[in-house]
Amino acid sequence: MEGPFLSHLRFDLAFLKGDSASMQREVLAAQGKPGTEDLLSDRQAFALARAGKLQEARRWSQRASDLARQAGHRERAALFQTRSALWEAFFGNASMAKKTAMAALALAENREVKFGAALVLAMSRDASQAESLASDLGRDYPEDTSVPFYYLPSLRASLALNHEEPSKAIEFLQLAVPFDLGMPRSATFAYFGALYPVYLRG
Repeated sequence: MEGPFLSHLRFDLAFLKGDSASMQREVLAAQGKPGTEDLLSDRQAFALARAGKLQEARRWSQRASDLARQAGHRERAALFQTRSALWEAFFGNASMAKKTAMAALALAENREVKFGAALVLAMSRDASQAESLASDLGRDYPEDTSVPFYYLPSLRASLALNHEEPSKAIEFLQLAVPFDLGMPRSATFAYFGALYPVYLRG
């Protein structure tokens, strides 16, 4: 059987096993396949970023975003850029992280892009824009479980940590405790994973 999800799954399994040959095989097999090539390019970018190869990771991430945009999938392209912005923020590259997050928001302002961009901005110490995006999320998605119980606690905790208020951050994260090991929309409908409350609590 073939399909974008199965290619993506095979790549992830190879990544978890440290099997770079199988990872490369999936990336090569995806070339020229709409709906698969962009996804596998993004997965390759992530693997390279995790290995600390940021220059290569940026090229693959841009390729993924370009392919998605050319196919008319602006939200998907924005999600790829959001993922890239997040790893830049985790590496401490605040300027690049903010630039990439703003580019993602210019493509699409859906729920997950807003969350990822707000987290990048919070981690990059741009509190006013992060708070503005958090307010938008709270107003627009009050009954979406991911938003009040995962996204907003993560954002508020990150902002509290910027103000050197760790006890306040822990307090904000209490809402997320029952969902710590769950699969929020950022993991299932986006491309940048879960466990942010756990990370921030740590």
